Amino acid sequence: MNTLFDSLDYRHYLKNHFDKMREEKSWYSYRLIAQKLKIDPGQLVKILQGQRHISERLIPVFSRYLGLEGREEEYFICLVRFNKAKTSSETSLYFEKLMEIKDLVLPKVEPDQDRFYHKWYHSVIRVLLAFYKFDGDYQKLGSLLSPSISARETQESIKLLIDLGFLKKDNNDEISLTDKFITGGGNWRMLAVRHFQQQTIKLSERSLLNDPPDIRDISSLTISIPKKTLEEFREMVAEFRKTVLRRVMEIPEEPDRVYQLNLQLIPVALVDKDGQRKNSDENK
Repeated sequence: MNTLFDSLDYRHYLKNHFDKMREEKSWYSYRLIAQKLKIDPGQLVKILQGQRHISERLIPVFSRYLGLEGREEEYFICLVRFNKAKTSSETSLYFEKLMEIKDLVLPKVEPDQDRFYHKWYHSVIRVLLAFYKFDGDYQKLGSLLSPSISARETQESIKLLIDLGFLKKDNNDEISLTDKFITGGGNWRMLAVRHFQQQTIKLSERSLLNDPPDIRDISSLTISIPKKTLEEFREMVAEFRKTVLRRVMEIPEEPDRVYQLNLQLIPVALVDKDGQRKNSDENK
């Protein structure tokens, strides 16, 4: 059963909850629910279809109707705000609050752990070991990466991840993740993070040249926009990242591969009102 604490999209939870009530009581309908909530039935349908969000005013109305109290009510309020977040910083903030309410504190990569970002493959190995049973063969593990890395690099990476607390070793020397998800916690300005991003962008170039289209997706879109709409496009990118994160956490099947997702929205031409090249310093 999909409980509230299992949900990362309040609209999915509402639809599942209301549909279950309709199955149990044949006379129950969206129109009746809308009447109880004192909202337009069409508005309720759009919310359940993911086309609209609940307003701040309606959050306590829905919460009372659902009979939520304590941690459940706190989680629901935070979940709505997480889904409505428009920036990556807001998304990260509310996601971490959701984990805290669930008693699952999402670990952060702290500035003194910046060695994690020095090599792109540290992140890949950490995620890979979430589902790959490592038998101590560093050469084999390193060969699974694309591009592959040496046995020495693999061994050094695992040692670093253990030292940083991102991996753990039990009494039988079996290695596993300490936490399934971690976050940069807003440390994107760190020089090490920028270096990591440079490496992953180069991985995209390598994939374009070496990987067949059926196992990767690389596309480009060149657009012209006024400066005032840039924030809107940033919010759209943030919304997509949020959607991907929700989907990853909801997938029930065991994974069999690791992907790196890069999203880039960069200026490639800046023009002032006189038709001259605009100084990019104005946009920093």
